[in-house]
Amino acid sequence: MNWWKKVWEQESQRWNFGLLGEGFPIEPESVYVSVHLRAMHIANVRVGLQKFYGSVISSCTLPSRGGVMADFMVVTTPEKLRDVDAENLDRVISGTVTLLSEVPYRGGGLGLQIGLFSTPETDLLAPFLDTLQALASTVGVGFIATATEWAGPLRKGLDLLMGAANGPQLEIGLQHTFDKPATGIYFVTRTTETGTYDVGKDYRLLLDGQEVRDPYLIFEVTVSPRRDSWAMIPEIQRAYQDVIAATLMNVDATKAAMAMFRRAAVLSPDLLAEDGVRLHTRIHREVSLAMPATGTGGRDLSEMPALTDINLYDD
Repeated sequence: MNWWKKVWEQESQRWNFGLLGEGFPIEPESVYVSVHLRAMHIANVRVGLQKFYGSVISSCTLPSRGGVMADFMVVTTPEKLRDVDAENLDRVISGTVTLLSEVPYRGGGLGLQIGLFSTPETDLLAPFLDTLQALASTVGVGFIATATEWAGPLRKGLDLLMGAANGPQLEIGLQHTFDKPATGIYFVTRTTETGTYDVGKDYRLLLDGQEVRDPYLIFEVTVSPRRDSWAMIPEIQRAYQDVIAATLMNVDATKAAMAMFRRAAVLSPDLLAEDGVRLHTRIHREVSLAMPATGTGGRDLSEMPALTDINLYDD
């Protein structure tokens, strides 16, 4: 994003950033990684306006298969930061905003650009911001192919928004690459005070036991050995529909469809290879139940379960 460089050069030199508590290294090809914004505090808006929109804009990047960088973008305006009176502002907004959702960690650096921006309430900027938010929400933050396809249009839209006269201004943010990513709760705050930082109730940032009054963001990096949303992967859905259609034809068509399904599952950028193999095994079992032993088709489509009804993991 062209505007990120300008933002950080002008604004972020004296901000504090760090890990709250203990973190654990993330091992490649073993887990799915997520990033969640847990809380944000905005105390005094510096745009000098009566009304504004508080918006979170982020970009999470990490290597995908073949070393290709996947870019997941978020544009959102929390309801409590819409049409806000700047003169009576001192609030902590708690609640999860997902910046990255269950993406396989292949290794390499995890890049994070995140900012809390104040956008003037104008007839033109607010609707434009809402449009970008709707687009980013539709794209989502979990499927690599979709995110990659729409990253360009989203960036262009944000470039236009940030380049507008009296456009959004950064209140607090972070631009950082975790060369060796680790789980944990992180903070960034617009203050130069030193001491012991900690996290309190509702993810409120504490400094030497006292709540921080300066603007801040708190986010968390988490991992899981399983992907609960695997059935929503677009490529997997399409490959499974092809398998279902093939079971109505004949054995040869079904074998060909299953070979393509295995390829889609094992090589999916959105699944760990081990989960891809496990998924193929599960689908092969369902196909064996659906296809008559004589080698002729004819079973009703409804007899094949929906992807969401298939248990990928042994509980």
